[in-house]
Amino acid sequence: LQDVSSDKYRHLLGDDSCALLDIVGDRKFWEIVQTFGGCALYIPQKDGIERTVRNEQIRAEFEGGASVRELAQKYHLTTVTIRHIVNTK
Repeated sequence: LQDVSSDKYRHLLGDDSCALLDIVGDRKFWEIVQTFGGCALYIPQKDGIERTVRNEQIRAEFEGGASVRELAQKYHLTTVTIRHIVNTK
């Protein structure tokens, strides 16, 4: 295929595809198209990923012996929130 990133062909792509092409470049763009083309692909928001990672860290620290109060202070959360995090998975 010709270089899709050239201005000659960019008008054939939607705004989201052009943004993705600009971020990942031609080679990765075509890998994504080949792997996920035609699929509805959900991309989570950054804060959701960060919250999931934070919660896993909290669970690990709690299982390692940290108290609910210590974790609440460290992560700037309430003790109720920490208890909720460590009691759910």
